[in-house]
Amino acid sequence: MWRINHLRNQTRVTVVDVATNGAAPTWDMFVGAVGAVRGANFEPNASIHAVRTEVDLAKLKDTTGQYLRPPAILDNLSRLDTTAIPVDLDHGTASNATEAYVAQWDQLLVGMRTDFQVQPINELYVDTGERAIFCYLRADVALARPGAFAVLDGITDAGDFEFRRVLRPQSPPSRPVEHAAVDLRIDRPDLGPGAYTVVRKGDVIPAALANSRRAPLDP
Repeated sequence: MWRINHLRNQTRVTVVDVATNGAAPTWDMFVGAVGAVRGANFEPNASIHAVRTEVDLAKLKDTTGQYLRPPAILDNLSRLDTTAIPVDLDHGTASNATEAYVAQWDQLLVGMRTDFQVQPINELYVDTGERAIFCYLRADVALARPGAFAVLDGITDAGDFEFRRVLRPQSPPSRPVEHAAVDLRIDRPDLGPGAYTVVRKGDVIPAALANSRRAPLDP
């Protein structure tokens, strides 16, 4: 599966080592990346980088404590941050490095080999009354002009940024699958008076009916 960090391994893509052992992000780094792309006769229109990098850039201040505005050369460069870019890469002695990708992105091509297909799978979770879908796509990615891409390598954090993981409540444990020991008649008041579902001996009792009134099916 193609990932954005595969860009650095493409021939003729410019990789800029920001510092031997990494360094916190600065506007100068991005100015340099823009210069590298423009030097190859392309016009970069966006940078894709980690959320941490964007936050650190937003915190840059001058000696009077005023926030630093990006240089004018970056005015037409959209900054797109994502959690999909790792922030724990090794770079020299640093183990918290990340990368930024500055490019003219219309030079990245996505070749569609198949249509995007969605198929329902109704049998997979029949015992719990759930539904599943199967999605399939075959595609590939290529660079039309590798010179349109620059990678800033070795960006570390500014030392005062912390991610906090929000723990979601754990889902209750799933009910064990129950099989009918005999042919069963399970009442279905939700379907109307006198309605019921028959579950044959050995078949799975749907979880949605586990607490419904049941009785052996009359022979």
